[in-house]
Amino acid sequence: MTNHHDGCLAEGFGDKFEVRRTDGQSDPGGRHDGCVYFTLDLTHDPIAREVALEYAMKAAVQGRTRLALELAGKARELAEEAATGGTRQ
Repeated sequence: MTNHHDGCLAEGFGDKFEVRRTDGQSDPGGRHDGCVYFTLDLTHDPIAREVALEYAMKAAVQGRTRLALELAGKARELAEEAATGGTRQ
């Protein structure tokens, strides 16, 4: 079964997004000026949800508990919605 997102998922790594930090640290001269970010679509891409769960587990091991819980919770929530035919397929 295909959907209107299949073309997006087939695209390669490229300049599809512009990411900036809301705390200003990615502004010119900031600590994160020029950093490379990799953006995932947790809503439509099941692989992204799997990666997010793996990242959450590694974050938990490093003591980043809040990040781990929030990321895992969001990934599981979106996976459940996709599995049950929720609004975010």
